[in-house]
Amino acid sequence: TAAHLASYRSETSAARGWSVLEGRYPTALAGLHPEYRTVDIPGKGRFIRLFASGLPSDTAARQLCASVSASGSYCRVMPLGG
Repeated sequence: TAAHLASYRSETSAARGWSVLEGRYPTALAGLHPEYRTVDIPGKGRFIRLFASGLPSDTAARQLCASVSASGSYCRVMPLGG
């Protein structure tokens, strides 16, 4: 399980997005690392999903998303494959 934080059109943009989010949420993302997964969304095209991974449990992922969402940013707990 990981926290889906954003989607981008390129891995370069996703890497920049991770840096921005680390600056915005340094405590919440401390010790975590980015995972990038390519998905094809019918009618919309290919996207790179940015996940925060390295979370020890589903509970930790939910807590991270609650913290990030409370600040107005997107966050959704999901399997890395999804």
